Amino acid sequence: EKSQYGWNPRLDIEHKGGRFSMGGSYYYFDSDHYGQVVWAQFLDDSQNPRQKYYQYFGKKYVGSFYAQEFYSFNDRLSLQATTQIRYQKYKLDQTTMGAFLDYDYDVDWLFFSPRVGLNYQVDEAMSFFGNFSVASRTPSDVAIYDANDPNVIPSLDANGEPTAKTEQVYDFELGMNYTQQDFVFSLNLFMMNFKNEIIPYGGINESGIAFTTNADRSVHSGAELSFSYQPDKYITLSGNYAYNYNRIKEYVAEVDGVAVDFKDKTIPLFPEIVSNFIFDFNKDALRFTFKIQYFGKQYMELLNLEPLSIEPYSVSSLSTSYKVANFLSIGDLTLSLKVDNLFDKKYETSGYGGNFAYNDGTNDIVDGWAEYYVAPERSFFMMLRMEMF
Repeated sequence: EKSQYGWNPRLDIEHKGGRFSMGGSYYYFDSDHYGQVVWAQFLDDSQNPRQKYYQYFGKKYVGSFYAQEFYSFNDRLSLQATTQIRYQKYKLDQTTMGAFLDYDYDVDWLFFSPRVGLNYQVDEAMSFFGNFSVASRTPSDVAIYDANDPNVIPSLDANGEPTAKTEQVYDFELGMNYTQQDFVFSLNLFMMNFKNEIIPYGGINESGIAFTTNADRSVHSGAELSFSYQPDKYITLSGNYAYNYNRIKEYVAEVDGVAVDFKDKTIPLFPEIVSNFIFDFNKDALRFTFKIQYFGKQYMELLNLEPLSIEPYSVSSLSTSYKVANFLSIGDLTLSLKVDNLFDKKYETSGYGGNFAYNDGTNDIVDGWAEYYVAPERSFFMMLRMEMF
């Protein structure tokens, strides 16, 4: 790239890292992360090919123990109780290299997560249930230390503990299920009280990971309902609707030197309403499905500035398929076609944002900014599938 000062170096950088997830009671994860120069232009010979410019090693240890009990009081009332003890340990060992220092630390957590649920069967068609549970999660690795940034130091206190706090939630649920031959309906009322909920603030880093902070107290509550109705043996109508109340209850933060109380603000990226409706026609070889989704307003930042929010939107899709059984005596041939964003709606799906403060000469003003993920326009997908076995 050329500037007024002459040619600037151009670099291609190769990064190496890993992700790992596994069920079970114990696992160990060891990952070597590094970045190296793989191609350069307008540099002298002092920069060698494949020269690493950072490297660090991360190790994770996770172990858990759980016990579960199911007990029937009688033919109608039953109880299920579960308890889990989980231990997590994370170690980081960074190699001194260029601008990167040799940070070396380890942190660990111990969680106790109980859950108890009751179910009451009124008759063959209707039942009621209630649940209570406690769950926790650790802050993300990047919330403790962004090892890819040479200007960042680990966020640890004097005792070596992360300044980012562990999130904990107390979940209460109450609901019912109703099932008939051609009609199914369920309703769930929930309230989740959070302590130190991990919420987004201030945008994302270069890797696309959101910067987060801990809200002292917050709540997510609401109602969820779903249904399925078959008026005809070829037609099924189904859908779900969720109303969500997502609010910060206690959180005061300093924004560019100004103390801001975010009490009763909606947590960013949580729409108040989410719903889906599906019409499905399935007869012999032909299937036809129409789906419409609705998403309520989403705020991009903690101050809930209306001009920066994503307005409610709905989007539809249409799919159809036709199956030819035993095509040419080879197997079943199915042709499928799907159209997403059927009406070619222009909208944003999500985004991120943050807040800033300044003084206009008289008062401290708190404002915000946001960036958005734009939804794809109308798109088509076609598939031809042959089932030979």
